[in-house]
Amino acid sequence: MEEWSIWTLVLLGILGWVLIWQFVHQNMERKKRKKRSSGLLHIPTPPSPPGSLPFLGHLHKLLMSRQLPHRWFDDMSTRYGPILSYQMGSVPTLVVSSPEMAAQVLHTHDLVFASRSPSSLAAARFTYNCSGLARTPYGPLWRKVM
Repeated sequence: MEEWSIWTLVLLGILGWVLIWQFVHQNMERKKRKKRSSGLLHIPTPPSPPGSLPFLGHLHKLLMSRQLPHRWFDDMSTRYGPILSYQMGSVPTLVVSSPEMAAQVLHTHDLVFASRSPSSLAAARFTYNCSGLARTPYGPLWRKVM
C-alpha cells in the first residue's frame, strides 16, 4: 500500500509541474505576442467559450455536455454568434455556423484559408517533404497533385 501511495504522489507531482509549466509558458507567450503586436494592426479573435484547459482546450466541455457535437456547437453559436473560436486540444479552431458566413469563408476568401499550417520536421519526414495532397501548401505543386 505504501508503494502505491508513493507512486501516486510522484505521478501527481509530475502532472502538477507539467500543468504549472504549461501555464507559465502560455503567459510568457501572450506577453511576447502583446509586445510584438503592440505597434501592429491587431485583429481581434472571435468570441470563445470560457474555461479552456491547457492540454484539453474546450474538449472537456464538449464531452461533458451530454449533447451531440453539432447540437453543442449550435448552442454555442446562439450564445456567442455565427463565428466561434474554439480550442481542440492545443490547436485553435474556427467554427463558422451560419450559411452566409460559410459562403464568405469558402468562396470569397478561399485563398486565405486554402493554405495548410506550417509543417513540422516529422510531417516533412513522413510525407516526402510535405508533397502529398493533405500537407502541400496552396500553389503550383498543390494544383499539380490535384
